Amino acid sequence: MPDATEGRRRQTCRRILDAARAIAVADGPDALSMRTLADRVGLSAPALYQYFSGRDAIVDEVACDVVAELVAAIDVPTADGPKRVAEMAVAYVAYAEGHVNDMHLVFCRGPAAGTRAADAAPPAARVRAAFVEATEAAGRQGRADAVWSLAHGRATLGITGMGVESFDLGRAVERLLD
Repeated sequence: MPDATEGRRRQTCRRILDAARAIAVADGPDALSMRTLADRVGLSAPALYQYFSGRDAIVDEVACDVVAELVAAIDVPTADGPKRVAEMAVAYVAYAEGHVNDMHLVFCRGPAAGTRAADAAPPAARVRAAFVEATEAAGRQGRADAVWSLAHGRATLGITGMGVESFDLGRAVERLLD
């Protein structure tokens, strides 16, 4: 049975992570600083270091939360085979466009993820793995990276405001898997 101190510690960590995500979503990932975060949760900036080794460790944990949410969002199949993979790609883009700053926090922060354990996969690997599993289940081994690239590329164009002509992503994925 966990003791009360450990329970409070977990609650405080969760408050810190929730506040960090809220700041990053509302104001963009660059707005997330230890001082801003400490003010939001009612701690001093040095007190945050009792819970996390630094900003990068907090961002890594928030990224894990976002990726878990993203993987759940794309795992809503109503079909099987290539149509399921196409639905996942469309759901991926929809999630990205509805969670722009979350996506920036996970995929657009460069090598700052230095606090991640050496054996931990980067966040993109979990999302890619979902596409690999679905593509292989559809009997289309070896095509998952093409599907992942198409979905992520389309999502990136959409969330960065680079503009993208409207096209039927689901149909494009199905053609890719034909």
